Amino acid sequence: MKRNSVAPPRRTIGPRHIARIAAALLSLVGAAACAPERTADSSTNTETHTSTMNHEVSNFSTDVVERSRTAPVLVDFWAPWCGPCRALKPTLEKLAAEPGVRWTLVTVNVDEHPELAEQFGIRGIPNVKLFSAGAPIAEFSGSMPEGSVRTWLGQNLPK
Repeated sequence: MKRNSVAPPRRTIGPRHIARIAAALLSLVGAAACAPERTADSSTNTETHTSTMNHEVSNFSTDVVERSRTAPVLVDFWAPWCGPCRALKPTLEKLAAEPGVRWTLVTVNVDEHPELAEQFGIRGIPNVKLFSAGAPIAEFSGSMPEGSVRTWLGQNLPK
């Protein structure tokens, strides 16, 4: 006896479905992935939060374009759900906090500022752009170890 088998129709996943799936996944893992880092203090056996300085953009024109006319501005385009972004951010914050640094760090959450990501052609994150005299002069994409970021800054910061 021969069975007639009919293949089920193919369904494509559109942008709305992808957005819904992403939102569902983020709700499942987002809280854990985006929670503040906790470390155990062995001397008192209590948890403490790791604090970081806030470098988030409030007004791109003022924080980046205008400020870069007097000193270089390093702009980190990132998102809280991005693992490589979360790996790179502490490195950039550490370098920005060093004494005698000649540049300022500004971070742009691409989920909160999609218009900026579009304006600057951000296709993947993390994406770091160095601004000077009101315009981007160099960039890199992806996470890099501290030594590589130092080398990149040394090669690209205006003299």
